[in-house]
This record gives sequence, structure tokens and C-alpha cells, in this order.
Amino acid sequence: MLAKLLQVTIVAAASLCASSVHGVDFTGKRIEMSVGTASGGGDDLTARLVARHLPGQFPGQPNVVVLNMPGAAGIIQANYMTDRAPKDGTAIGLSNRQIAVLQLAGQQNIRFDVGKFQWIGSLSREPIIVFVRRDTGFESIDDMKKSKSVIVFGARAPGDTDYIAGRAIELLGVPLKIVSGYGSGQTTIAFERGEFSASALSRIALSIRQEWTKPGGLAVPVLSLGGTFEKVPYGGDQKPPASRERIYGLINKVLGLPLGTFTGPPEMPADVTSAYNDAFAAMTKDQAFLDDAAKSRVTIQPLDGATVTAAYKASIDAEEATKNEFAELLK
Repeated sequence: MLAKLLQVTIVAAASLCASSVHGVDFTGKRIEMSVGTASGGGDDLTARLVARHLPGQFPGQPNVVVLNMPGAAGIIQANYMTDRAPKDGTAIGLSNRQIAVLQLAGQQNIRFDVGKFQWIGSLSREPIIVFVRRDTGFESIDDMKKSKSVIVFGARAPGDTDYIAGRAIELLGVPLKIVSGYGSGQTTIAFERGEFSASALSRIALSIRQEWTKPGGLAVPVLSLGGTFEKVPYGGDQKPPASRERIYGLINKVLGLPLGTFTGPPEMPADVTSAYNDAFAAMTKDQAFLDDAAKSRVTIQPLDGATVTAAYKASIDAEEATKNEFAELLK
């Protein structure tokens, strides 16, 4: 009887400790996690991975349900988080860095301010890698700057990360003609066909195409924007003309934002945000989560809420003139 009483006391104490660490108790509650893309994509895969493991870090282990809200490059989901999502912690979301691009570009129909979201954490950064066809003979950005003819650069649409990367190397002095309008997945096919000579992909997207970058392969990576990647030169070390330093710096900050970040809505209480920060950090160290992530082929290089908040603040708080110049570059 004494042993059983001691066991009950230990369990109760552990539960109380967990509650005090996290500050909130979602016992019996349902948490909705909205995602700004359709089911089956990378963001959806990431959201469902976290939905399986985050509940275990809270007392009561609440049920987390993923809600897909695709449309308008994430605007629909971000507007929902601002206007309609409950502020008590029962609604969180996975937001793409594209919403920061849209805000900086002065996109119409946005009712959100990314500076007011309660950032929880991200699983990894995804720098953007600029690459060029090997048959051009170019092996570096410096080689491309010396080109005597305009280099055709393929991109999806103004505002997408590949298009922004093209603008970045233009600022460095590469003679470029950006051709946009390629749909999702079409840029890689067009690059293989030789329809253009250069483009850009996220680190993970380029890593999937390892045959491109192997010795003698189709592509030569020449610049990593927004973060480092293997032995590829880092964009932040490049020096544009003095008059373009601020806008070039802003581009690197924007492309350095995590590809997808978990967030709470504006006005979510500080103690609830802190509880999510703690739970997210604990989850990323849990072996069951890491094993599931490896099985799902999701890269784990976690960033905590404070780091993500500072990254978004550094982008959104740029000088007004620089933000206006950024908006002009995307037209």
C-alpha cells in the first residue's frame, strides 16, 4: 500500500511539474493547426509530423488536427490566423516565409502583420541556392559577372524565392534576363531542356537532385542566399555596389527566413506562447520525433521562437525606402 501511494505521489508530482513548466493545460481540448497549402505537399507533411508529436509535450496530450487552407500564396491562412483563429492557444499555424515577402511587397488583400504573430519555432532554415548550367563554362558568380552576353534566368513568378534570388545576383552585377511564368516543377524540367541557363532552388530541393551537382553533372551551384550550404559561397559575403547594399542585405534576410514556421495568432497570451516554445523545443529533442522525421525525410535543424522572431523583425523593420525598393524589384 505504501509503495502504491508513493508511486501515485510521484506521478502527481511529475504532472504538476509539467504543468508548471509549460504554464498551460490543454487536457480535453482540440488544437487546430492551419496550413496555407494543400494536403500532400512539404508544408503539409511537416505539419502532420509535428501534429503527431507536439501533443505529447503538453499535460493532457491534446488532440492536434491539421486544417489545410490553400490559396493566395498563404494569404488566406495568414488572414485567418489574424481575423478568426481563437487566441487562447487552441489554434496555431504553419506559415511560409512567403507571407513576409508579400507584406514587404505591399500586396493587397493582406490583413495580417507578421510582426504581430507569436512565433513558436521552426524545424530548419532553407537557404536558396543559385546554380548555372555547366555547359556555359561558368564556375562562379565572378565568372557570370564577366559574361559578354545576357544570361537567361528561369523563375516561377515575381515574389517567389527563385525570382528574388535572380534579383539578388543582378544587384551583384550579373547581366541577367529573368524569364518568369513557370509553374511549380516546370522550372526544373525547363532547366534540363536548356530553356534557360540559370535558376535557383531551396537547399532541400537541390539536394534531391544530387545528379545535377555531382562531378560533371548538369549544374554548378554558385551562390547560397539566406544561409550557408556546403562549400558554395555565401551570399552575405558578396559586396554589391554601395548604393545597393541595403536592398541586397534585405534580400538575404528575407531568404534567410525559415521556409516554414509554426506560429500562434496575434494576441495569444505570453504564457501560452512560452508553453508552446518549451513544448516545441522539447519535441525537437525527442528521439521518437527525430526517428519519425528521418522516416518522413524532414530535415531537423531547429530554430527556437526567439530566433525566428528576431529574424522576422529584422526583415519587416527595414527602412521604409528599402522596403519600397524591395517592392519595386518584385514588379
